[in-house]
Amino acid sequence: MKKNGLLLIFLLMYVSTFAQYNNYHPLVQEGKIWSVLDAEWHPSSDPSNPMGYYTYSTEYFTFQKDTIINDVEYKKLYKSKKENPIYPQDWYLFSFMREEDNKKVWQFKTNAFGEQWEKLLYDFSLEVGDTIPEEIIYCGSNCKIIIDDIATMTLHNGEVRKVFRFSRFGDVMPDYWIEGIGSNSELILPFGSDIIGGFYELLCFHENNELIFFNNNYQTCYKNSLEIIESHKNFNIYPNPAKDFVTVTGLQGNERIYLIDMTGRLCQTFQASGEEIVCPLTGLSSGIYMLRIASGQNVQTLKIMVSK
Repeated sequence: MKKNGLLLIFLLMYVSTFAQYNNYHPLVQEGKIWSVLDAEWHPSSDPSNPMGYYTYSTEYFTFQKDTIINDVEYKKLYKSKKENPIYPQDWYLFSFMREEDNKKVWQFKTNAFGEQWEKLLYDFSLEVGDTIPEEIIYCGSNCKIIIDDIATMTLHNGEVRKVFRFSRFGDVMPDYWIEGIGSNSELILPFGSDIIGGFYELLCFHENNELIFFNNNYQTCYKNSLEIIESHKNFNIYPNPAKDFVTVTGLQGNERIYLIDMTGRLCQTFQASGEEIVCPLTGLSSGIYMLRIASGQNVQTLKIMVSK
C-alpha cells in the first residue's frame, strides 16, 4: 500500500511537471516586471589597476495597456530607472511589443531620427538544431547561433519553465531564454552577451506581485548606479579548458571564489589562503562556467571551459 502511495505521488509530480512544460507561457502580458542590471565598463586612469571598473544601474520594464499601430495591436512597454517605481510618473513609454499565436515576439519602436521599425525579438517556436533568425541577433550571418538544447528550469517560486540554450561556432553561449520571461540578460536584447563595453543581466522577474525569477549572483533586485566595483589585478587560471581542477594564481590570500554555471546556479565556493588555489571541478558536466573572484568590494569574473 505504501509503495502504491509513493508511486501515485511520483506520477502526480510527473504529470504536474509535464503539464507545466507543455503549457506555453506568453511573454507579452500585463502584470509583469523585469529588473535588469546595466553594467558599463570604464577604462582606468590608475596605472596600478589597468583593468578598469564597472558602474551599475538598474532598469525596470513592464507592460501597461493596449494600443493600435498600423491596424496591429501592441502592448505598451514602459521603462524606469527608479529604485521603487510604484507611481505612474516613475515610468516612461519606451516601445511597443506584441506576441503572435506562433510564439513570435515583436518590438515596434521609433528611433531618435523619427524612423519607425518593427523587429523580431524572440521565437519560442524554434526547436533544437534550429538557427536563430538573423533579425534577432546583432552580428549577422558571420556568427550563426544554433539552439543547442531546450530543457527545463525550476524558478524561484517552484514553477517549471522551458529554457532555451544556444551555441555559436560549437561553443555554448552564456545567453539563454526562459519561456514567458525572455533573455537572462536584457528583455529587449535577446543576446546581451554580445554588447561591447559592458553587460546586462536579469536580476529579478515578478509576475502579479510574485517573485518568479531571482538571480542568486547578486542577492538584490536593484543595484545602485553610484556603486562602483573596481576590478582586481590580473589573475591567471589554468588549465583552460579544464577537466578535474583549475588553478587560480595571482591572489592575495583573502579572496572568495564562486564557481557559477551559465544558468546562474552556484556550484561551488572556495576560500583562498595564499597566492594560488586549486579548485576541484567535482561533479560538473562539460560546458562553460564562470569563476567570480571577490575580495571585499573588488570583483572579477573569469570564464572557464570544463571538458570531461
